[in-house]
Amino acid sequence: MTHNPLMSRERVIVPPRKPPTKAEKIAAWNRDRSLAHILRMIEYDTNGGCWLWRGELIGARYGRTDLLGRGIWTLAHRLSWRVFFGDIAEGLVICHRCDVPQCCNPAHLFAGTMKENMADMRRKGRDRPVRGTAVSNAKLSEVDVGEIVAGLRAGARNVDLGRRYGVTKEAISAIKRGINWRHLTGGAVQ
Repeated sequence: MTHNPLMSRERVIVPPRKPPTKAEKIAAWNRDRSLAHILRMIEYDTNGGCWLWRGELIGARYGRTDLLGRGIWTLAHRLSWRVFFGDIAEGLVICHRCDVPQCCNPAHLFAGTMKENMADMRRKGRDRPVRGTAVSNAKLSEVDVGEIVAGLRAGARNVDLGRRYGVTKEAISAIKRGINWRHLTGGAVQ
């Protein structure tokens, strides 16, 4: 029978736990501070369970924060990952299972390569471009663009059409050259 120190009457000597290093203390303090910051800056979505970032957004999509106030910005969902799971391995991105860019719920996040993230996007059918009035900041409607095309074909000037529809002459030029609203114009307006 082998000797089991837990079953014997001998005293088992457990080495004392080393006190945390300064770096470990700072990391724990930053983790606690980051968690408190995340919890202050989110709104709970009771439908999908998302933790929606209420702070600054990049392009009305991804949350970002300057946690230390030193101009060092980080994306909110990446901060959430670091707080709950640790560092992000080199070459990995943090992806959303819920497909809600403002979400910081660690249960909705996973680490993957950019290639895996793009495959996930295609699998979920999110690779189709947003066009026309579905674009969140669109100033023109499909009807407006039809009227602008008719005006361009009739010889109206870009600046006059821009004033009429509340956009710049450059926006009218982009329609004329087939850069914007191409799905309606079929290309450059002749």
